[in-house]
Amino acid sequence: MMEIDEKLLSGVYREIYRAEGPKVLEDLFQIFRGSTVNFPLHMNDKTQAKLYVQTHPQQDAKNLASLLGYNVRTIRTWRKSGPDQPEV
Repeated sequence: MMEIDEKLLSGVYREIYRAEGPKVLEDLFQIFRGSTVNFPLHMNDKTQAKLYVQTHPQQDAKNLASLLGYNVRTIRTWRKSGPDQPEV
């Protein structure tokens, strides 16, 4: 394990170090070293989230929005469009 001085770490590495500790930081560094990593805005896959919304019509749009990480307007749009209809 490499020795890590928190004061010398750059932005995102410092955040990971504080949140997850030196072991996780080192593992991530070894795996993604030299790579540019972009995280999607939403954790859930859009197609799967839309399907979930359409197969759970009894659930409140506000609760689904909170659960899936999309806004209520998007949830309502997905509800209105059928599974084979293109999105607006």
